[in-house]
Amino acid sequence: MRLRQPSPHPTMLLIYTPHITPRLQYTLQTIFDELLPTTYQLTTNRAAFVGNFVAKLNYSNEVFANTPNILPHGLLATTHTDPIDISVATHSTNVKLLFAQHNTELGFDVFSAIFYLLSRYEEYHSTTPFYDYKLSIAHQQQFLDQPIVHYWCQLLQAHIEQYFPHIEFKTHTYQYIHTYDIDHHHAFKNKPWHLHYLRYTQEYLFNPTQAALRKAVYNQQLLDPWYNFEYLCKCTAAVSEVRFFFHVGNRTTKIDNSLSTHHPDFQSSIYEVLRARNTAIGLHPSYHSNHDAIILKNEKQALEATINTAQPTNKAVNSPHQSAESHKSITTSRQHYLYLQLPETYQRLAAIGIQHDYSMGYSRTVGFRAGVAQSFLWFDIKANATTRLRLHPFMYMDTALHTHLQLSTDAALTTIISLMRNTRKVNGIFVSVWHNSSLGEVFGWQGWQKLHQLAIDSAL
Repeated sequence: MRLRQPSPHPTMLLIYTPHITPRLQYTLQTIFDELLPTTYQLTTNRAAFVGNFVAKLNYSNEVFANTPNILPHGLLATTHTDPIDISVATHSTNVKLLFAQHNTELGFDVFSAIFYLLSRYEEYHSTTPFYDYKLSIAHQQQFLDQPIVHYWCQLLQAHIEQYFPHIEFKTHTYQYIHTYDIDHHHAFKNKPWHLHYLRYTQEYLFNPTQAALRKAVYNQQLLDPWYNFEYLCKCTAAVSEVRFFFHVGNRTTKIDNSLSTHHPDFQSSIYEVLRARNTAIGLHPSYHSNHDAIILKNEKQALEATINTAQPTNKAVNSPHQSAESHKSITTSRQHYLYLQLPETYQRLAAIGIQHDYSMGYSRTVGFRAGVAQSFLWFDIKANATTRLRLHPFMYMDTALHTHLQLSTDAALTTIISLMRNTRKVNGIFVSVWHNSSLGEVFGWQGWQKLHQLAIDSAL
């Protein structure tokens, strides 16, 4: 009987594996559809694979002649989330290799390594929604500052091209996305009078300059330094990609001390943002919304209602995450405090219609939390399925540089430029996180407005 062979294609990559699993499908789709784009086909038909003359890649325990071979570790054939021991080696290019193997051509199971980082497998063992970066293998193996998944893809590409030099891989272009978290609208305004008086007295004795600023704001002689949305839009006007502003939706608690969406200042801030070119509003789910799905849904609806009211009539839809009805539906979010409990947090977001999330990064350090500088679909390990929720990693947050790493503005700029250069090298997407409250030049943030502009100029 003649075997049916895969459809021929001059540059198609035919991949053989004896067993197709959801984890393997997800990994191959992420690599060959997004990170290292090429036409590929997956087959379990050994005879058809051997007899085909297109470019080929073998992912099995067998070794085929004249074919790039990758030996499976076994991670992609299972469904468990049990802790695993990971062998680590260093490539001749000084790139760390996870799931390292001796006496194999590539030296490691690149598919298991990429799945491990992108799925955030290690975070499923965390008992807290604030995963400690010091527990991550990226920190422990000292590659947190590197988009290492891209380096692994480069090694994989070179491995394939050794055998099939005419295979074609598409390339990406570098992009920069600038984002803001709006946790608070005011530094001085709209505070309880007794708190305002107490702090004014303290500042009058120990910080008279700030006391004078507080008084001027209180007397409506100056705008509050945190109410700086016109400045934020103007200083990022040169950014070609959409600028996102993430707002907490209608939660006023001790933990999420934001203005109500009904407050005139909240509504005017939304209008100020939306009337600027290339801007979009995203949801900043409150801390309490992580424990109550109804709260999360209500916050989204409240913010959507405010956007619908404030939307300028001549506002063009310019976000890749929005449709023509974008003002009626929010599809983008970033967790307040970066609260992230896997898989529950992402499951809740997907359930209310969030399609893009920008929470994949650390609040206490900088770097590539998932090892990648490009967006990717989230794989739900517990459900063993690829989801439609797209994750957009960020590389640094202003509070990590200032508050947790306690860097000077010069040292912070050096760190930002290093991350940006590493992203440029792989033609990745460089995403930054700032707060309007970090740019008010008060409460120890003096000089960071200048750094903010330098960081933008360096990333363009």
